Amino acid sequence: MNKEQITEIILDKVDKLLLEARIDNIKKKFPNDVHGFIDEISVDYEPSNNDKYLDWLSKILLYPIVDIPNDYLIRNDDGTYKINSTGSGRWGYNTYLSYQMNAQDRKILKDDIDYFHNYIRKFEQRDINQYASWDELHKAVEKAKLKLSRKEIKESGVIKLFENEDFLILTPLTHQAACRYGSNTRWCVAMRGYSGYFENYFTQGPIFFLMDKRMIPPTKSMKTEDYYKLAMHYRPRFDVAPERNYQRYQMLNNSKKAFQLASKLNKEEFMQGADLNHAKIDFWTVSDRQVKKSVAQKYMGGPGRGQGVRGQEAMVKFENVMEKYTKKVLSDFYDSIDKDAGKKLEELKNTIQKINDNLNVVRDKIDELDNLWSIIGDVNVDWDDMKSRISEIPDKLSVEEFKTSVEGHREKLMQIKDELEVKRETNSEKLEDMEVKTQNFQFYDPEKSIPQNN
Repeated sequence: MNKEQITEIILDKVDKLLLEARIDNIKKKFPNDVHGFIDEISVDYEPSNNDKYLDWLSKILLYPIVDIPNDYLIRNDDGTYKINSTGSGRWGYNTYLSYQMNAQDRKILKDDIDYFHNYIRKFEQRDINQYASWDELHKAVEKAKLKLSRKEIKESGVIKLFENEDFLILTPLTHQAACRYGSNTRWCVAMRGYSGYFENYFTQGPIFFLMDKRMIPPTKSMKTEDYYKLAMHYRPRFDVAPERNYQRYQMLNNSKKAFQLASKLNKEEFMQGADLNHAKIDFWTVSDRQVKKSVAQKYMGGPGRGQGVRGQEAMVKFENVMEKYTKKVLSDFYDSIDKDAGKKLEELKNTIQKINDNLNVVRDKIDELDNLWSIIGDVNVDWDDMKSRISEIPDKLSVEEFKTSVEGHREKLMQIKDELEVKRETNSEKLEDMEVKTQNFQFYDPEKSIPQNN
């Protein structure tokens, strides 16, 4: 072992000793009965490799944050109550709090501390202990998200489409990004631990997150709650009967529908689905309340004189951004598909059906030969009597020769069966691959969009 290896071992040991000492010092601030919870906090919440946030996290999760229940109170003679500080009553309640805390809150806390750790340069206060509460950290995190860095765009799976001094428009390509930038809302697409809503909505059309950088308290004229986010679902609608006097629209309910429409329409007709005069736009507040365009426009206009003009100007900008992005996605999809794929799919399905029919015939013949083999193999069978009953059996053919013939025929059938099964598997793989290609239309990244539990 050389000096460098020895040095690395010593450094590793020192790091472990320092880490253990840090955890021990944190545990000294708490009663013994919660030390196990501190170890769990280190594993479940701590994003660093040296537990530098563990002290702060332990205080957040283990200190009392609501009224003490009666089980942990002692009644005084005058009818008032005091905390039962004996035994583990008080701290038992705190640890109970930690694990009965709202599940969504725990996930948001985890995401907040991860965000703070990964993008600490975006924060004015970079020492976690400067935040007296989780609420203070959460507000700082939400503010930092409005300053989108290139690193963040690359890592989070989010696209920044528009930004000025008042607003920022994002569209998430992953469920993780939807959860992160849709925090502090009740949007189902930002539900942690389940990506089904996200996938369903984003197949119908992209959802854009409007982030309000003004951070101004809304007035009555703005007709909205105290929030600074708005979800805008831009859903293309395709006119499948433009030659008629009336319009018959179809929407993208799933990936298969997108392929069907793209195969039926020319590119210009397909692209028109994203036109403002065709598309349907839904607006959702942070409380997941759907509002009319006029209400959303008043919010965009902000308080004070000139609200209507400002709101209308903002809406026009945002609609153009959404239309342009949606057209780009539709155009890329149209250019990527094989217009004859539908015909090829049917041909492959017919080929596989014919292979299955032939396989059934061959299997039946093999079963018949197996039955025959069981008969001629019976020692009680009179071979000469069988020949006399079946005129097709030559007189000179012995039973052993007949058995050899049956075996040879069976081997040939088994070879045919194996070849057919290989062909069926090959064509089934082609069919599956083609079906995937014809149903690959989403406004998100399906490979990265997995449910975010943390």
